[in-house]
Amino acid sequence: MNKTTLHGLLLNMAIFETVADLGSFSAAAEALQMTPSSVSKRITQLEDTLGTRLIERTTRSMRLTGTGGSFLTYCQNMLKEANAAVEVANQSLEVLAGDVSIGVPKSFASHVMGGLLVAFLKQYPDIRLKAVITDNSIDLLRDNVDCAIEISESPPDYLIAKPLREVRQVLCATPQYLASHPYPIKHPLDLKHHDCIYLGETPDDNQWRFLNINDKTLEPITVTVSGRYAVNHTGMRLEGVVNHLGVGCFPDFVVTEALSSGTVVEVLPDWQLKSKYEGVAWLTYLPNKFRPLRLQVLIEFLQD
Repeated sequence: MNKTTLHGLLLNMAIFETVADLGSFSAAAEALQMTPSSVSKRITQLEDTLGTRLIERTTRSMRLTGTGGSFLTYCQNMLKEANAAVEVANQSLEVLAGDVSIGVPKSFASHVMGGLLVAFLKQYPDIRLKAVITDNSIDLLRDNVDCAIEISESPPDYLIAKPLREVRQVLCATPQYLASHPYPIKHPLDLKHHDCIYLGETPDDNQWRFLNINDKTLEPITVTVSGRYAVNHTGMRLEGVVNHLGVGCFPDFVVTEALSSGTVVEVLPDWQLKSKYEGVAWLTYLPNKFRPLRLQVLIEFLQD
């Protein structure tokens, strides 16, 4: 498609995005201060130019076609980029102010990010920060979040990802628990004789998979652990371990203080416990050419 034709599509694409977002032609017309017939005409022009149906409509309802749903994502990206471009154009007049948002996993927020975000707000008093604390996967476009922390071995390839720190799983217990138990833990299979505190969210959460750090040629070992306490809350699992209820596994940043104080000790340090919640803590954001200054300073602050 030539550039002249493409330029003519841009307004209609923006109108289509509004129709899809609000769910009706009349609501979009009101929001855009147009008549419903004008909105309908614009959508028809867009469909004729593209040669495909984007919206199935009747007198009472409408729904996006499969193509319309896919096309909507690009329209949303286009508007987000346009908004960012306008903000960048105004940055010569912009003070560091306005809204910025970040998504953070719960444990990482509690043990790592809390102090950092407070420090950021103190340094930039005119910025308003919204932190979305969740262990659910965040879609930056769908959830309207500017950036997010993701802990994984490799981030999605469609996002810019900056490494903040490594994350590994640590197996630990109290010295009192280990001293009171008749079976020493020298090998992952020894955990079968111990009470283990695990997540308990899915049927395989008690399947602990180990790799030998010193000998990568050894096959991974999977151990089915058991215990009297399963809880999907990191702080409560740690409380159980600290109170000598058994062996637990945690991201290293959760047990840093407990290890330093000797409250708990690491178990099987020559073995790496594999988990979905390990690898690197990545700061991820969309690859926009134009980025608001308030988001840029947050990215730089967290990387420092």
